[in-house]
Amino acid sequence: MASRPTAASSSSATAARRSSVAPTRTPLSHHSKPTTGVTAASASASHTSVSPNAPKATSPVRPRASVSDAVKRAPLVSRQSLPSSTAKLSHLASAKAPPAKSASTAPKARTASSISSIREVRDDSKLLEELQTKVKHATDALTSKTEEATDLKAQLSQANASLEAVKVELESKASAAIQAEESRASLETQMESAQAAYNELKNLHAEGDIAVEVVREELEDARAATLSQTELVTSLQGQIKELEAEVAKTKDNIKALKDATTAATSDAALATSIEHEALLKAQVAFAAIQVELEELRESHALALTEAQDKIAELEVQAAKVAALEALSASLQGEKEESANKVSELEIEILELRESQESFDEERELSLTKLDALRNDLAAATAAAEKANSYVQAKEAEYTSSAKTVEVEHENALKAAAEEQSKVLAQLDSLKSELAAALSTHETLKNEALKTAETHSRALDEAEQQYLARQSELSEEINKITAELEGQEAQYNAKVDNVKEEHSKLLQEAFERAKTEAGDEHKKDLNSVRITFDSTIAQMAATHQSAMEDLEAEHASTLEAQAKTLEKQISSLTLVLKATQDDLAKAKASFESAHAEVNILTTQRDEARAAAAAAPEVSPEQAEEIARLTTQLSVTKDDLSAITDMLNLTKDSLTEMSNNHTKELKEAAEARAQDVTKLRTAHEEELSVFATQKLELSVKLSDLEGELATAKAALATEPAVPKSNGTVAPQSPGVTKEELQRLHEAHNLKVHDLEAEHKKALKDIAAKLEAAETQAKESKLEVERKEMEIKYLESDQDDNLEQITRLKADLETLSEHLKVKDIDTGSD
Repeated sequence: MASRPTAASSSSATAARRSSVAPTRTPLSHHSKPTTGVTAASASASHTSVSPNAPKATSPVRPRASVSDAVKRAPLVSRQSLPSSTAKLSHLASAKAPPAKSASTAPKARTASSISSIREVRDDSKLLEELQTKVKHATDALTSKTEEATDLKAQLSQANASLEAVKVELESKASAAIQAEESRASLETQMESAQAAYNELKNLHAEGDIAVEVVREELEDARAATLSQTELVTSLQGQIKELEAEVAKTKDNIKALKDATTAATSDAALATSIEHEALLKAQVAFAAIQVELEELRESHALALTEAQDKIAELEVQAAKVAALEALSASLQGEKEESANKVSELEIEILELRESQESFDEERELSLTKLDALRNDLAAATAAAEKANSYVQAKEAEYTSSAKTVEVEHENALKAAAEEQSKVLAQLDSLKSELAAALSTHETLKNEALKTAETHSRALDEAEQQYLARQSELSEEINKITAELEGQEAQYNAKVDNVKEEHSKLLQEAFERAKTEAGDEHKKDLNSVRITFDSTIAQMAATHQSAMEDLEAEHASTLEAQAKTLEKQISSLTLVLKATQDDLAKAKASFESAHAEVNILTTQRDEARAAAAAAPEVSPEQAEEIARLTTQLSVTKDDLSAITDMLNLTKDSLTEMSNNHTKELKEAAEARAQDVTKLRTAHEEELSVFATQKLELSVKLSDLEGELATAKAALATEPAVPKSNGTVAPQSPGVTKEELQRLHEAHNLKVHDLEAEHKKALKDIAAKLEAAETQAKESKLEVERKEMEIKYLESDQDDNLEQITRLKADLETLSEHLKVKDIDTGSD
């Protein structure tokens, strides 16, 4: 009886140990924090084990736990964490023992221990571990099964949803097929509207090209006006230079008049009158220049207003082009969307309905049409963009040229005003210097009359005063005319010559003779200048008229050639469009024939299969064979018609290419003849200019010889005693330097004309090259079409071979059927 309570207590203790040992396995793998995990687990285990079993065996649990834990220390030597955990469990059990003792009645009854309890503890621990592993496996299996069940439920819901989606998709695809038919019809209407819009865009592009050509012509006119203005400014500058030369001559005359005698007063008066006349002429010329400048300003303002009006018109046209570009872009976007929709519908219909091959063929045709329209729209947009960029470039060029013309015009006006102010200042200074020179001359004259004995001394003083005055005047001249510093050496040489001749030319008779010779020389030079100016004007007029005639003739020839080329291009484009239409028709017929051939092959295969399967020939089969033979004959006829059509198109293309090459050769020969004519005319003009140049050089050499003889005659005349060191003023006229300048200007003009002629020839060559490139492009297009025709011919040959094979197969089938009929009849 005493052993049963021990057994009961041991069973209860083992149950308590099972519940307390179970959580102690978790910290065995975690070596970092063994103590905390074990204590927490043991505490929880103690609570869970004591609370449910408190009414039955609360008193024997705690002492048995301490004994069993003490006994378990010996076998578990290999595990280092387990003794500490068991010790702590025992410690916790002893710590919680007082409340358990208060509840229990006999704690000292279980003091004795036995070996059987140790074995039971070991067995119970093993069973506990096995049960825990089984529970783990069971819980894992349960969780996996629940997860699989949830997955199966989700898959079932997904399958139901996909089934519903497939039903919806089937319905949507059926409706989409209907919508595809409707969209195809709408696309055809959109294609027609796009074609109309493309034609309108072409017309607008042609109008834009015409407007650009008009603006180009107006730009050329404006450039010609600016060139005339620049030429006028250069002529004004030449006149100003001539005035400066006359001013320099008057200065020389003033210097010569400083030490003149009483007889030189009349010459000074003549010089002043001449200077006054020159001044009046200069004022008249300046007034005329101002009038011309006002006219130029008015013409420039008119040209600017016209140009602004043209620019406004071009801007309006550019806005139209932008609107058309936006329209074409929107059309292209719509077409792309429609193409995407058609492609999606095609994929869906091919997946769902394989029997709708005819609809697929129609869709492919619509796609090809859409691609063609897309290419046409892309070309139209590119052309519109090119026209817009060209218009913008021309506007920028025109505005820049107008600005440059305005700036050059303003600079020319400023330069003319500055030169006029300089000339007026120089004239004022010369007048003051002339008055001072006259006063000094009077004083010197009175001194010379009073003191005849001291003439030499007065002459020395006068020379010193003359030198001082000369130095002062040279300084003033250097200040006023800074641009003539390069001519200082020539001026000093002239002063030295005047000094040398000053001791020789004092006699009145010699001075009178010199003045007469000077007058005659002036008259001769004036006559030479008049003739030279008239000849130059005649040459310029004749050359200008000849150049205008040549330019007009050249422009007319270019226009005629351009018109002929445009006509040829338009005719070629029409022929090309016709050939493209014929080619498209031939392709369509070829595709239909190919489809019929495929149908015939399928029918042939079916007939073979039927012939192989059926031992006897029925009347239906005979009718089918007859029908197939008739279809074969029809397809042969269609094929022969297609071959004839292809041959005709090939012949037309070859004729077109031959005619095009002939026309290009004729145009090249005509242009070469025009170029040779222009070259001969240019060489004739150059020969005329050379002869005129030689004549003018001969005249110039004659004038130089006459001038040299006059100088030699003057030098051989006897010297006379000098009166007071003054020299008669030299008569103004055309000098050798002026003639040289005129000659250089003429040469520059001739060079400019040659450059313009070369530029015109280069333009003609560039246009010829452009025409040749266009001809090459058309030739390449013709070759491409020929290659397409060859490809179609090869396809046609393949179809013929297939038809012949089908015919042979049908004949063999018919013979086989006949043999079978004969066999059946004999039987």
